[in-house]
Amino acid sequence: MTQPDFQAMNRKELRAYVLQHRDDLQSVRVLIDKLMAESSGIVYPAPQSIDDLSHFAKLLEESGREQKGA
Repeated sequence: MTQPDFQAMNRKELRAYVLQHRDDLQSVRVLIDKLMAESSGIVYPAPQSIDDLSHFAKLLEESGREQKGA
């Protein structure tokens, strides 16, 4: 069986393929690469205390604004 051209698939098509062919590691790698390329690259530190969690809602709101503006 010949493999599809994963690079030509959009993210939605590739995700559907991966879900149907979970043992195909090459397709999983290509999907991860596509997701990483589309990511914002912003890394947020893990909360260190309960007080840090109180700022979580604000962090989510700011993250949503950044993604919409990009």
